[in-house]
Amino acid sequence: MAKLPSIKRKPTSKAQSLRERAASAAKTGLPKRRVRKAASAAGKPFKRVLELGQRQYNITKPRSNGLGAVLTKPRAGFPRYFYNSWLELRQVSWPNRRTTWKLVFAVFAFATVFGLAIALVDFVLELIFKRIIL
Repeated sequence: MAKLPSIKRKPTSKAQSLRERAASAAKTGLPKRRVRKAASAAGKPFKRVLELGQRQYNITKPRSNGLGAVLTKPRAGFPRYFYNSWLELRQVSWPNRRTTWKLVFAVFAFATVFGLAIALVDFVLELIFKRIIL
């Protein structure tokens, strides 16, 4: 039997999964477009509310005499406190998942130790008062 000539094929590239693409993008330093797009879409309603809140309204027509001047003072639709609170929240650097779990376990450990200390003090004081009073 005659030998068939071998056909050289180009190696086919396997389609990358989303996780592999994200990992390669992180290595090359490319921005994560999908995350940015989702973040901007999630923030649009809040931006609209802030724009409406920064507008100022007059309850009555402006006058400069006496008590009427109090009512004619321009008012914001969104109280300044909430606007400033939102600006503060945007400056917060939130911890990652690992740090969050460390802090959660620290809180549980502190609460347990503190609860045991209070229980011990309560038990000792109960014994002392029973012996003195009874």
